[in-house]
Amino acid sequence: MASIDKPVNIDCRKRFVRVTNLRDDGFIEFDFAIGEPEIYLEMILRATDFDRFCDENMVAFLTDTQQAEGGWDWSMRDARKSGGGSEFNNKYEQGIKNAD
Repeated sequence: MASIDKPVNIDCRKRFVRVTNLRDDGFIEFDFAIGEPEIYLEMILRATDFDRFCDENMVAFLTDTQQAEGGWDWSMRDARKSGGGSEFNNKYEQGIKNAD
């Protein structure tokens, strides 16, 4: 992990995409990263908009090997499927009630 005291050199010209789902309704779910593939946003666009987005951002598509090496094997999508967010929200809400 990088130290807070030392600046991190991130090349913001590098853009990465990992397609995570091609939906039947014509939308594409994907992860988009700038500079470092480990720090990304989950996004969704129509296929035509996705193509334009990738062209305009000059993205590099990550291979399966790069995805595995980059730690892209977990996402918020996984947490939603497993209900992981509910446990945190319940604890958070309980903490607020106890503080009152």
